[in-house]
Amino acid sequence: MKKFIISEDERSRILSMHESATKRQYLSEQGVSAPASTANKGVEQNNFYVKNDKTGKILSQNPKFVELANKNNINLRLLKFSKIGDGNTVMWVPEGTNKYHYFGWKDYNGQNYAGAKQKEEKAFKKLQEYYSSVVKNPSLKKCVRPDRVALTDNKQQECQAVNQQFKKIEKDTNYNNLKYLSSIQDFVELGPKWKTA
Repeated sequence: MKKFIISEDERSRILSMHESATKRQYLSEQGVSAPASTANKGVEQNNFYVKNDKTGKILSQNPKFVELANKNNINLRLLKFSKIGDGNTVMWVPEGTNKYHYFGWKDYNGQNYAGAKQKEEKAFKKLQEYYSSVVKNPSLKKCVRPDRVALTDNKQQECQAVNQQFKKIEKDTNYNNLKYLSSIQDFVELGPKWKTA
């Protein structure tokens, strides 16, 4: 077996490389370039997740949704996906809370959601005002649900008229669409982010 004689400087350099290798899990004599930002790494991991994970295969049905997640540094791996009703829905719990938020990811097609929450609140206020007027009318109380701003499925004629008026206000205020856009805004603002530090 040949013996190699090396200088103290060379010995220190090699030991230093091995120490670094155990931390970074690679060995290289070349200079190490600065790591990519965590946000970019998150985008790569999202794309990898979409291509390789079973849930990711479902997500790849809507690349606009993945684009939205990547653009806003959302960590798709921390979301829960489920089918609610006939649509595909993503659920998440914002950090520090225990309340689920929902977003119909499959329907997302790049809609502009800026300011949607404020507009939705105004539309909801109109629905609330109408609901309150119905509640105050003793003969119409049976037409509304007491637990939330919603109508019962009571088929009596006066309740059908209430229902039609409620739907008209929903349509005139664009409430259902604003509610959806608001859920996108929530997703962007509150969805789980890739750590940037």
